[in-house]
Amino acid sequence: SGVMKYVSEACLSSDGKPMGTLLCIAPWSIVNNKEALRKDPATGSPVAGGTVYYGNPDMHCDPHMSLDRNHTHYLLVDDGTEGKFQGEIEWRSKLESSITQLVSYGEFDVPTPIFHLVVVLQGGIGTIKTVLEAVRSKCIAVIVNGSGRAADMI
Repeated sequence: SGVMKYVSEACLSSDGKPMGTLLCIAPWSIVNNKEALRKDPATGSPVAGGTVYYGNPDMHCDPHMSLDRNHTHYLLVDDGTEGKFQGEIEWRSKLESSITQLVSYGEFDVPTPIFHLVVVLQGGIGTIKTVLEAVRSKCIAVIVNGSGRAADMI
């Protein structure tokens, strides 16, 4: 979505490279051009690792969305629905909670906790569900009051 795109851009260094791991978790059913992720368009063979030539990531065809180019990793959750958001929210919250229990070892082999926070600007019903699941798992939620919609309701 728009907010995720801006957050991912904010996580880039001055040379345009990600400053760390930026994980995108999205429902499989809403991914635009998902067949390119499933089969090599040139050979028709299943894609197994390597680079996928996804096409224009800025393309938007309702109800589908393109994956954001600034993320370093993608987890696509298939909940059996087609063209619907929100099926991944509960699963994502559980995964994020598990990840924050881990410790990362940085450049100087110093143990560093992994933090997770939710930033809310505007948003809809899915945003409210995401914040509810995040808060239940003791995640930090930053709500931008005055940005409209779900953020103002919260």
